[in-house]
Amino acid sequence: MFQSMDTVSQSYKSQPDSAPAVQHETDLHGGIFQLVFRQYPKNQKSMAAGTSNYASLMLILFLALFFSSPSNAQYSTSEEIQLIYIGYLGRGADPEGLAYWTNEVEQGLITVDQIRTNIVNEQPEYHANYGQLSDRDLAEAVYFNLLNREPDQAGLNYWVNQLETGKIAQEDLILAYIKGISSDQDAATLEQKLIDAECYTHHPDIYPQCASEDTSQGNDTSADSDSDSGSNHNHHCKMSPDFVDLSLMTHRATQSGAWSDADTWGGSSPGDGAIVQISEGIEVVVDAMVNARLETVRIDGTLKFATDRNTELQLDTLFSACTGHLQIGTATASIQPDVKARIVFIDDGPVSDAKLLSRGAILMGKTTIHGSPKTHQAIITPQAQQGDSILNLATAPAGWQIDDQLIITGTLPNDPESDEIRNISQIDGNRISLDTPLNLDHSAPKSDLNVYVANASRNVEFISENLEVERRGHIMFMSLDVDVRYARFTELGRTDKTRPLDDFFFAFHDGGDGDDAPATADVTALGGSNVRGRYAIHFHQSGTDPSTTPALVKGSVVFNGPGWGFVNHSSNVDFIDNVSYGLQGAGFYTEAGDEIGSMQGNIAIRSVNHTFEIDHLGAIDPDLSADLMDYGNDGDGFWLTGNRVKMINNVAAGASAHGIIYWTDGIMEPDEFTATRVTVPVKDLANGHLIPDRESVPVWWAALAENRGNESYGSTIGFRIRYIHAKDYLGRKEESEFHRPPPQAYIDTLAPTINDLTVWGNRDGVLLNYNERMNLSGARIVGFGKDMSEFQFNEGTAKTGVGFDIGNEATHGPGRIENVTIEGFGMGFVTPVNGLWEIQDLILRDNETDMLIQDPETSPTQILMQRVEYDSFEVYQEDDDDEDDEEYGDDELPDHISFDS
Repeated sequence: MFQSMDTVSQSYKSQPDSAPAVQHETDLHGGIFQLVFRQYPKNQKSMAAGTSNYASLMLILFLALFFSSPSNAQYSTSEEIQLIYIGYLGRGADPEGLAYWTNEVEQGLITVDQIRTNIVNEQPEYHANYGQLSDRDLAEAVYFNLLNREPDQAGLNYWVNQLETGKIAQEDLILAYIKGISSDQDAATLEQKLIDAECYTHHPDIYPQCASEDTSQGNDTSADSDSDSGSNHNHHCKMSPDFVDLSLMTHRATQSGAWSDADTWGGSSPGDGAIVQISEGIEVVVDAMVNARLETVRIDGTLKFATDRNTELQLDTLFSACTGHLQIGTATASIQPDVKARIVFIDDGPVSDAKLLSRGAILMGKTTIHGSPKTHQAIITPQAQQGDSILNLATAPAGWQIDDQLIITGTLPNDPESDEIRNISQIDGNRISLDTPLNLDHSAPKSDLNVYVANASRNVEFISENLEVERRGHIMFMSLDVDVRYARFTELGRTDKTRPLDDFFFAFHDGGDGDDAPATADVTALGGSNVRGRYAIHFHQSGTDPSTTPALVKGSVVFNGPGWGFVNHSSNVDFIDNVSYGLQGAGFYTEAGDEIGSMQGNIAIRSVNHTFEIDHLGAIDPDLSADLMDYGNDGDGFWLTGNRVKMINNVAAGASAHGIIYWTDGIMEPDEFTATRVTVPVKDLANGHLIPDRESVPVWWAALAENRGNESYGSTIGFRIRYIHAKDYLGRKEESEFHRPPPQAYIDTLAPTINDLTVWGNRDGVLLNYNERMNLSGARIVGFGKDMSEFQFNEGTAKTGVGFDIGNEATHGPGRIENVTIEGFGMGFVTPVNGLWEIQDLILRDNETDMLIQDPETSPTQILMQRVEYDSFEVYQEDDDDEDDEEYGDDELPDHISFDS
């Protein structure tokens, strides 16, 4: 019985390699091509026709190349043993086996040739894969896979004739082909394989991510590296998880047709436990509620769902290769409103593959999903009260149906979980009747502020069968060719933000910790169970080239999950008009910092982490897990790790930490042994020509993308930005070239601006500290009321009960504040202490104290105020003599503050 690569790597940990386990035939020959030639065979059909013999042929090819050449003398004993494993088994040795064989050779108990002889003559893995291909298949396949091109017809006919007439043996054919390969390139290829084998041996938990990219001629993948701004789709296409290996398939669609038609499957339909392939060029239509509990469905062709009837697949893992297409409705023929299409991720045991990637949908190919359109959110007017059973909406919603699930957002002070869920019992235009009356008020401090209701029902759904965190499904898109509309993703995601990640350890090179923006670190794989990257909807490193067409997720719902909801990770994605509910990490998230695309019209509701804690000063520190490169743990509506994603007309309603937060110092990707903090290519910056001496800059130096029309209520902190253009804090130019700021000519073009912001019903309103050149234009900031809001001044950024704070020592002008109203806080406005600031059309009212004025930190610092309305202020002076800070009257403003009128 053959074993998968994952099984082999695990079994070798308990025994020496003198008794190698057997792996899948396709694993074997695929692994050899991946490690020796850095590619997979082009013609899968011919490969499958003679699988076992083909694998043996590749072994013989390598042996002829390596052991017939005296060049192997340049390798150490352990390297020679590694090369044997690469050639015979398609992988590096495990640590125990490598140590065992190396010791045997160095003690003179056995020779390297005897190791080869042992494996070739005595091990079943070798014998199980020995045989012959047809002469033509042999000549054609070997030529293509050696030289990466088809032989010309005359040449092919010559070699076939040589084989058929016995003038050359198969082994001699291989040797003849090898003579045409550059010996320098052979040496370079073998050196590359040794690097990869060392990765496999010493870091199996992150193989093949740690393996070096292809350096062979004609296969340059530098443009697809994770640090490049272009598309990484081709990079992903070179990877195929072991659990979808073609040799595992129990059923293949032999012709296009309906899933329920046995003829589609060659007469035998897939049953429980089936591992199914839809081959390239084949289209299978799910036309019913399929009862079979499938193990895996692999899409190399097209998997469609009927649009006019209820359909369902139950499976552990759905995988689409880069040639595959998952289609559940289209733009012109969506899933009809009165039917449902579902994919259920079943629980058939613990997730057991080495990377914990299976159980879910891993989609490298094209994805098209179009459920029935619905209005995703609406404004309740007048605002709802306890006992109401009818919601009056500002406009009549489209697509809402009886029994649809509604989320009425919560508005109770200090209670981000005061939302309520009801079902629709009747619809009359913009009047929506509820199945039961409301238990709570849903009203804002002012009648003209917006309170929202969201519709959480969709007729396309992906759902986990088991709600235990470690046994849920997840969705990973590894392509930008994605168009998902009006779908629901229920109880998905396995990355648990209620506890620390345990997958990687970072040792920072500058001796600091992760919250001080170090540039590089050594990375060690820990092999834990709470791994990053298993989210509800996750676009994984599909490229950030601005010239690409963004992926689209629109009108969809992520409902409940232990981690993040809608995630853009180093990709170009538009999230538009979506709903997140009940996420314990963040509803919407950009992960690395280099992401592009947009978030428009989305609503994040109840982003609450029950393990979240505020420190003794009342502060929230999002950096607590920075040493793990782990953020967004506290319960945030929207978290952005970079500056380049547009934020337009989004709503955050109920979050234990932040409604909307930018924390833009980027992360380190744990892909390599030595990790480097994510950067943005200078060529992708609007004014990048002003940075002539660098190829990239840290993410905090990218210009802030458009930010306007966003709303946040029901959180501890409504809106927060930190680290944008923070030369004073993050520049650290004395420590490394990485931290060196760009030229001042570029910096002078930066003017990050927040436009038309509405923040209400939060303990703290807007915090814009640890930034430079920040502007706020058009904002309404409303607290609980001055009788409920208590201001506390603490050092750093830990002020609480404040409406608007830009008063941190690491916050620098020039900046501009205009058309801002602040009311209902213990402290309305904390003034800046560095640089030049213009403040105009500022209204402060109904605050316990309107302004806290602090002494300048640097000179010159000047605040020019125009048309500022306030009732009271106080000046803060550091208390050096245990006396109370002096309070000044309205006619005693400090000299650095002046009124133009």
